[in-house]
Amino acid sequence: MNDFERARQKYRPDLVKVAFVAESPPREDSERFFYFEEVFTGDSLFLEVMKALYEDARGGAKTVRPRKPEFLNRFRDDGFYLIDASQDPIAGESPAVKRRYIRSGLEQLQQSLTEIQHPDLKVILISALVYEICSQPLRQAGWNVLNTEMIDFPGFGRQKKFQTKFPRVMERI
Repeated sequence: MNDFERARQKYRPDLVKVAFVAESPPREDSERFFYFEEVFTGDSLFLEVMKALYEDARGGAKTVRPRKPEFLNRFRDDGFYLIDASQDPIAGESPAVKRRYIRSGLEQLQQSLTEIQHPDLKVILISALVYEICSQPLRQAGWNVLNTEMIDFPGFGRQKKFQTKFPRVMERI
């Protein structure tokens, strides 16, 4: 088990109510990951998700980062869990390469969902490519995918779009 999976498993809820599916873990040499407790730059997915879920996380990165373990515990205790569509890092790749990795990871993604499956499990897809590639196959396989539109990944200037779309999906829970 690599560092990413060890960190992810530490914050896996006993009962996952909502599985968030993002694109992929970061590169191995990255010091950033949603579930890493000490991240000093970037970390936009974690910051924006926490901001959308928890009012006391809206103070900005400087106030949220030192409390990351606390927010990860709340995230876990609320039944939230983040997994990836591709097990291979794809950040920085072209959209065509990302599509190929996400498509080839569909079976593994469904296996990951099966491991946390229960009758009320809800799935939320984050990023244009994850939604484009995974929404129909997951729905056809019987998964309860909540979003009916793509939710932008909250980096590269798309934080406002994420903050508009993400709460609309969360209202459906």
